[in-house]
Amino acid sequence: MSFAKLVIQANIMQVTKIPKQIEIVNDYASLILALKKTVKNNSLTCVLICSGKYSSDALANKVSEDLSDCVNVENKIVYESDIAEILQLDKIKSFSELYEILERSGINTKLVAKTSTAIIAIGGGKLLDYCKYLAYKSQTQLISVPSLVSNNGICSSLAVLHTNNYQAQMPIALLVPLYIIQDTPLEHLQAAIGDLIGKLALPAKQEFMDDFAAILSNRSSLGVIQLLQNYVLTSKSIEPELILRDKDFLRALIENLGLSGIAMSYSANLESHFGFEYLISLAIDELFGSKTLHGIQVLIASLYLEKLNGVDLLTGAALDYEHSSLKTLLLSLAFPCEFEDIDLSKSDIEQVLKLATSKVDARCLLTP
Repeated sequence: MSFAKLVIQANIMQVTKIPKQIEIVNDYASLILALKKTVKNNSLTCVLICSGKYSSDALANKVSEDLSDCVNVENKIVYESDIAEILQLDKIKSFSELYEILERSGINTKLVAKTSTAIIAIGGGKLLDYCKYLAYKSQTQLISVPSLVSNNGICSSLAVLHTNNYQAQMPIALLVPLYIIQDTPLEHLQAAIGDLIGKLALPAKQEFMDDFAAILSNRSSLGVIQLLQNYVLTSKSIEPELILRDKDFLRALIENLGLSGIAMSYSANLESHFGFEYLISLAIDELFGSKTLHGIQVLIASLYLEKLNGVDLLTGAALDYEHSSLKTLLLSLAFPCEFEDIDLSKSDIEQVLKLATSKVDARCLLTP
């Protein structure tokens, strides 16, 4: 089933709101046209632009200037660091503390509701999480313009703040500048693929998933893996840089990240999307700081669990002499596949597994 048909089917179900507009654009002019269409179709009168301070600053300023002829653009661009400072996220250790600060500061009325009818979030994953959460707390519409793609957070109703999961706002529009994504560091593209691999719905997971969410989750993961397999089989020489930066592949990757985010939002039981591989990544962060991007840690953890369970993630068959179809594919594309590849020793891994196991009962800490 095509991406478009699945989204139409999801709309018919009307379980939750999903983006009305999903566009992958090839240049800046197309991005502005897409933004103007979003403004018109949603009758927006004012927008607040939030941005990363360095990597997406220039883009945010240009968008602010070029949108001013069709919508009232908030003069001051709010940067990621400003949002973090207002929320005092670096000092917050629990949701109750965060909620108290939000209430005291009136951020859900002063920052957003009285100054805009939509937030345009331009930046990477952390910035998008901040904005999705702010939009949810202020009941404000959100437009997602990711400058990086390393997980399905570009299009989901979940925000990760201080390693905890919070209910967040699904964007009304996902507008992805392909010309920017194509030039991002290769590890971010590897992480995006790793995040999808972590969502593979094994039988143990799938029994806890809604049928529609399981279809979307499997489609998003397997769609990208099968495309990679085709590239490897048909290429005369395997060059990871060329394959992962190919425009057609990137379009498919972005679409499937969108599907994965929608799947998460349609699932009544979010725990089904956060298996032990997710807890392993969180444990690595807690014990050693982020060794690499979350999606890569999830990928390595998924391959470790595949070997531990003795079941091939792609075929469902028993592993033959520890042969993994997925690992063979990823190694041919120069992906990191072992804990040692991110400088974790055997004793480190033991600590990680012990901590991850202790978190199993509360693996999805979703807070409203």
